[in-house]
Amino acid sequence: MTKPKAPAPKFTLSPDDLVLLHWLDEWRLASVPLIAALRDTTMQAVYYRLKRLGTGPGGLGLIEGADVVAGWYRVFYLTRKGQARIESPYATTTPQLSRIAHDLAVAEVCGVRGTLAGWGAITSERAIAREVYLWRTDLQAQQREWEKRQRRRESGPAVPPKPGTVGPWVGLPGGRTHTPDSVIRRDEDGSLIALEVELSMKDDRRIREILTAFANDDRFVKVLYYTSSEAIAKKIKAITADINATAINTGEGGTVQVRTHLYTPAHSTKYTPPPKKETAGDAA
Repeated sequence: MTKPKAPAPKFTLSPDDLVLLHWLDEWRLASVPLIAALRDTTMQAVYYRLKRLGTGPGGLGLIEGADVVAGWYRVFYLTRKGQARIESPYATTTPQLSRIAHDLAVAEVCGVRGTLAGWGAITSERAIAREVYLWRTDLQAQQREWEKRQRRRESGPAVPPKPGTVGPWVGLPGGRTHTPDSVIRRDEDGSLIALEVELSMKDDRRIREILTAFANDDRFVKVLYYTSSEAIAKKIKAITADINATAINTGEGGTVQVRTHLYTPAHSTKYTPPPKKETAGDAA
């Protein structure tokens, strides 16, 4: 006779558990020091919470951990079960190696610093991207309906619906859009501040396109760039100055207010192991 399996342990999710699950869903992933800084607690407490919520023996299976880069802290992200538990509006994703450093930096700058500093209502890139998707889907449906009416020669607008910028993103040439890494919406007037994290050098044309788009969108009053490179900061400042000078001299286009901040990861990436204890053999 087979012995019946012991029932799986039952845990009740605390308010702090739910806050962490929603935060991970919004910012994609985090490391243990990053979560400790966000929750103002110890790394040991974070490890205990992640073990209880994780996929290991006795865990709830809501959070998964992965060693993605040698010498870095493990990163943690929601499982499909975790997203279902909080009824996430986003598609399930796993960490992409090419984006790990950028996603961790965005999580630290916008998700942790912004939250702790009380920057206000912060919209993540993931939320903005979902808005873009829904907006494009609706626009495409309108265009298909217009084409159907044209074929049937029914009454309606004479021209097809054109894309308009309605969410916290900016339009680029060729009908493309640019989604900031995060957006702050100011309570007093509803104006927007774009947050960008740049860890690698973009070509001049791409940076100019993005900054020009912000300059020509009256909703954005400021762009904050966080970068780990003085060279990147210098390039952004030079292109900003050129855009503003051209707008002032020609009277065409808008100006853009940009602030650059040098950023050094404080909690998110590199793991420094404790010093090795010296033994009698080492000393000899």
